Amino acid sequence: MRRLALLLLIPGLLALSYEPATWLVKTWVHAGYDSVGAWVFALCVALTLRSVLSGPADQDNTSSSRATWLLLGAAGIRLAGCLLEVNHIGAVALALDAWALGLALRLHARPWPVNPGRLAALFALSLPIKQLLQHFFGFSARAWRPPSSRTSRWTGGALPSTTRPHARCQISSSGTRCA
Repeated sequence: MRRLALLLLIPGLLALSYEPATWLVKTWVHAGYDSVGAWVFALCVALTLRSVLSGPADQDNTSSSRATWLLLGAAGIRLAGCLLEVNHIGAVALALDAWALGLALRLHARPWPVNPGRLAALFALSLPIKQLLQHFFGFSARAWRPPSSRTSRWTGGALPSTTRPHARCQISSSGTRCA
């Protein structure tokens, strides 16, 4: 019964992961991202294939249930990313999918073991990390400025009206007036 429920969830999980996965592949191909993610992904695939082809895994039911929970958690994160229309969130959830796949394939219990968590961390390096960090932390970094940057040595400590915090400017036909 449990396997049937999981098999019924797979199409929904694949549908949720389609858009973030295609976005991730586009970041690997697009020259603007300057990404080596495709090579990192190829390394993850090679490690997974090497472990799977090394021989059968020992029986372990706990990794199967942990993989299910990881897949459901990643699907929830990805659903939030779809609702917020932020591809970055869904792409980060792909790392959880890689971890769940490693657990489902029981890579850690094979003759040539691979740690699924470390495989997911390696997969996370295929994401456009620089752009993700700029997206997540960029706004707060722009909003906060150290006190030394609030004065200008060229204007004797006075800031121009365009950089003054909380400046109220009115634009009219006669010019711009700031208070």
